[in-house]
Amino acid sequence: MLDVMLLYVVLLTIAYVGVEQWQRHGTLRESALAVALMILAFVLIWALVAPIARAAAVVSAQTALVGPDTLGLVAAVAFYIGFVRFYFFSSRRQSSPTTTEHSNG
Repeated sequence: MLDVMLLYVVLLTIAYVGVEQWQRHGTLRESALAVALMILAFVLIWALVAPIARAAAVVSAQTALVGPDTLGLVAAVAFYIGFVRFYFFSSRRQSSPTTTEHSNG
C-alpha cells in the first residue's frame, strides 16, 4: 500500500513539473522533455537504489502496508524529490538566460 502511495506522489510530481514547464516556457516541447527527463531519472534512481536497499534491509514479514521493495522505493523517492527540487526549482535554474529578457539599454 505504501508503494502505491509513493508511486502516486511520483506521478503527481511529474504532472506538476510538466505543467509548470509548459507555463514557464510556453511550449509543449519543453514540457515533454521535462516529463521524459523525470521519468528517466526516476527509473535510473530506483534501479540503482533498490538493490542497495534490498541488501541493507532486514528480512521481515510482508504486510499489507509494507512490501519487499518498500525501503528501496522510499529511498528512491527521497533521492528523486531532491533531484527534482535541485534541477527544476533551484534559483540557479530560475535565472537562466533562456528564461530572462535582456535589455540593450
